[in-house]
Amino acid sequence: MAEEVTRPCVIVPGASGQIGLFAIPRLVAAGYEVIALSRKGQPEGFPELTAVTWQSLLEGGVESRPQSHSLPGPVMVLSAGPLGVAHDLLQQLPTARGLVAFSTTSVITKRASPDREEREEVQAIAEEEARIGDLCRQRQISFCLLRPTLIYGCGMDRNVSFLARAIQTMPWFPVSGRAAGLRQPVHSDDLAAAAVSALTLLDRLPAELFLCGGSTLPYREMLQRIAVAMGKRLRLVSLPEAILLTLLRLAGWLPGLGGVRPEMVRRQGKDLVFDDRQARELLGYRPRAFRPRAEDFRRPDQAVLRRLAETA
Repeated sequence: MAEEVTRPCVIVPGASGQIGLFAIPRLVAAGYEVIALSRKGQPEGFPELTAVTWQSLLEGGVESRPQSHSLPGPVMVLSAGPLGVAHDLLQQLPTARGLVAFSTTSVITKRASPDREEREEVQAIAEEEARIGDLCRQRQISFCLLRPTLIYGCGMDRNVSFLARAIQTMPWFPVSGRAAGLRQPVHSDDLAAAAVSALTLLDRLPAELFLCGGSTLPYREMLQRIAVAMGKRLRLVSLPEAILLTLLRLAGWLPGLGGVRPEMVRRQGKDLVFDDRQARELLGYRPRAFRPRAEDFRRPDQAVLRRLAETA
């Protein structure tokens, strides 16, 4: 009788988030057993996949916490959620041998932000990154932090999808001056594919890699392409920055502008671009160009995720 082959195990905190949704079926296709951790458990509409076990993430721990004796040997962690959760999980897993964790380029672009709240947010993320690095080095766990640019892909982000919703509801869209700052929107499925590749190559990777989108384009052109995806004819109205910031104080009167912070307006003229050649060379990373479709602004359906799980 042939000996049963044990699939390698990956634990995925943040499993129901915008990257986790795509990463789980891709891990199944790559031959992994997956323990998917999420505060709300398995999302409604997510396909049943035999290699995936969902567990609920509780405040301060994991319900039915994965124990080393119940796992099939050494495990890997692919963190698509908060870095603090990944750190705490590693502490609970003496058999962990590798970590791929998503962080953000905002740690770089917002570290000197005039907005105190933004500075504090990215400082907290930087501290979590340092804690993870220290723990992995102490435990001799291979690790790599992935830094994506502007994420979109399933309507769960607070940037590109926010713009898509605003464009749908507003007859015109105000921008600051020429709004010529460059952006690199990256699809969450491309990020998921890169993370799965990183797991298999972890021992050869640096401590961090940048992951950009396949297009580098001005902010105003990004808006136009979003509008095309939504089937809308976009009318951009260029306003001096000072006037647009004044309008923000009336955001409650302007549908679609609520939640926009002053620094978001000021950054419309700044380039937020990075060099991902290292990821392309090491991971074979090939992100798609930014030509979004309407389905890129809503959750993927079961058929899409099943196809990913079946693609070897």
